[in-house]
Amino acid sequence: MRPFSLSQDEKQALRLDSSHIPQPAILPKFQTSFSLPLGSSIRCVNISFPKICHSRNHYRHIQLLENNKCFLVVATIDSLHIYVDSISNIELAINNSRHKTKIHYERIGKDCVLSFDESKRAMAILAMLNVSVLATVHDRAISLALQNEYILHIYECDEQLTSLRASAGSPVSLTAWFAENPRIIRHMTFVGGSDAQVTEICLVDETNYVRIFSLVTAQFL
Repeated sequence: MRPFSLSQDEKQALRLDSSHIPQPAILPKFQTSFSLPLGSSIRCVNISFPKICHSRNHYRHIQLLENNKCFLVVATIDSLHIYVDSISNIELAINNSRHKTKIHYERIGKDCVLSFDESKRAMAILAMLNVSVLATVHDRAISLALQNEYILHIYECDEQLTSLRASAGSPVSLTAWFAENPRIIRHMTFVGGSDAQVTEICLVDETNYVRIFSLVTAQFL
């Protein structure tokens, strides 16, 4: 990991002119490295503020947080492992399987979209599942077609980001909204704002159509 930072001059220029385009610089002395178990990879996720994301091979994403912590999603053969730990301890956490939560693909599928918002201390996973529709013919169950299911899972962190648990009311089914016009969701993020409560989720599909879903009314705005 090679963190970027802005010089004091760049920060001052931003304060004086919001249209200023800053030039971040790499901080070599703060770079660090870690290894993953054989067969694991870093899952590409969508986040709600500037991201480091490379789509080549299996190396995908790691998100730096405040207080020298990082948010890491590791994809294994059967599940996602979510880590939130200090940069200096992240390799030890991986080697000792000290993940905050473990989510099996049986629940979310492999074609899921994930977003994490540090300011709201929340993580969202949109599972897009293909489910067989069964019918009984002559006392035999046969598969007629595949039905797309869209399930939104919301997780909450405590203030110190030491634990991650499913939020009340989660999961939420979005299937009815896509029943007649199935879409592939490419990106997802929390709607910003000063309110720490998670109330709205923004979804972007493969046609770049943007929708905002309200968790309060359970409807798209």
